[in-house]
Amino acid sequence: MRSLLIAMACTSVGAAAAFACVGTDPDPTPSDTTPEAGTGDDATLGDAGPGGFTLGGTAHFLQKPGAIVLESSGQEVTVVDNGTFVFPTPLATGVAYSVSIKTQPDGQRCWLRNAAGKIGSDAVRDVEIRCVVALQVSSGTGPDVTVSGTTELAILPPVEFIADIPSKALVSMLVPLAGPDPRSSYVGSYFDMQLDGASILKGIRKANYVGRPDPCLLTAVVDVPAGTHAFTVKWAQGGGATDSKLFRSAPTLLDLVLFESLSTHVHTELAAADIDAGTGFPSSDGGAVAWGLPDLSFTIAQAGPVLMTSYAPKPYVGTAGDVAFELQGNGAVLARGGFLTQVHSVPVLSLSTLPSGATTVTSRTRTTGFSWESQGAAEVSATVFSPNTVSASEAVDLAGDVATTATSFGAISGVPDLSLIVPRAGRMLVFFQPHSAFFAPSDIDGSTQGEARIEVDGQPVATAYFRSHTRTPLALAAVVDATAGNHTIAARFRTTATADSFAISAGRATMGALLLE
Repeated sequence: MRSLLIAMACTSVGAAAAFACVGTDPDPTPSDTTPEAGTGDDATLGDAGPGGFTLGGTAHFLQKPGAIVLESSGQEVTVVDNGTFVFPTPLATGVAYSVSIKTQPDGQRCWLRNAAGKIGSDAVRDVEIRCVVALQVSSGTGPDVTVSGTTELAILPPVEFIADIPSKALVSMLVPLAGPDPRSSYVGSYFDMQLDGASILKGIRKANYVGRPDPCLLTAVVDVPAGTHAFTVKWAQGGGATDSKLFRSAPTLLDLVLFESLSTHVHTELAAADIDAGTGFPSSDGGAVAWGLPDLSFTIAQAGPVLMTSYAPKPYVGTAGDVAFELQGNGAVLARGGFLTQVHSVPVLSLSTLPSGATTVTSRTRTTGFSWESQGAAEVSATVFSPNTVSASEAVDLAGDVATTATSFGAISGVPDLSLIVPRAGRMLVFFQPHSAFFAPSDIDGSTQGEARIEVDGQPVATAYFRSHTRTPLALAAVVDATAGNHTIAARFRTTATADSFAISAGRATMGALLLE
């Protein structure tokens, strides 16, 4: 399988810029002697040749450098760019055609739509190539990075890609551990995800009382316009006398999936809202209430997996207060995430098979009272996939906190592993979403920590570290390569010292795995 996984060579270059990165091409594009097309306006689809009518179509989401070789009726054409393509020899009326992919482009897997039919009384223009864009970039591991004041640092190399037509995109960034070191109250770590230099998603981790480092995950669905783009992530401290540190014993990950590039994608519903700073939500008395996001109402034609996300950018909860955000499908609770007594961005993810028919997806809150600080847009999304999409999910309700004092990674009691049979190699989205997690250190000023991670076949693919003793959001997500065969997806946790305890909070916990191509 050739997946779109950009290989980056990264080195630390100090405080002015966190990393310097150079893209590498492990397998240069081979030479090809077949006719080239895919050059936009240069390919003509409507002309009738002396032998009949031309056969062609359009390519989308092909990344550079890339070349895909198509074959039909003994002819070949090499497509080297997005846009129109045409086979060189016209075909007579009534001739059957079947287009297939002879050679995939390096680093991508493409698929065809409207690939077979018969030549009629006009040129065939509707053969469509779409090339999957599901990529990940990693900071790698290395020395910790420190930021002072409000200086912005780039914490990842830019993720560059082509979307020749508009697309909804799932973006997810996992920072394993960041915050004040040594501990300090009211010191925030701010993360700003930018598309072409414009902020599209902001996240924060800010400790109000006993300031300790913790993880941060930004996950949302965003609109990507047509064009050549670059995602970047900036990091800054939000004030305070103590410097903030980005800990790099595990990599920071940025994942990007363009939904319109996937053969399994049916449609995506998205709603966003800017909520004014200072807007308050009183106690919900244990019930679930709306908090400012519109509901999503749509129709599912055939029952299949639905990936849902919500994102609360910067809720603030005072002393002994708590807040939980939950995703609901047709009134049923699907997933929940929250925290106690801090300021924290809260992502919530769910993967559920929903029945056909009218569907409503909502984001609700259960709270003892919170208010907003100004920090960008909140959003809720639902992405419907075709019924034959390979997926697995599990949702459980933990009756109480599940704690460990073990220093080796072990299973989280009550959270089952997922088993997934992958029929062909491809890129796979995996995630773990409990309500929250917290660490109980024997020495609050020590360097011990709790650790949680997702494993695929026993290998870690996403890791988060906890040093805070208050309940903090935990959401892990990653896009990984999956070979054909049976795979096990598991959530594991541990502490780094037996004198400490690390716990997954009581409440709803969800896991999901979705084959993207």
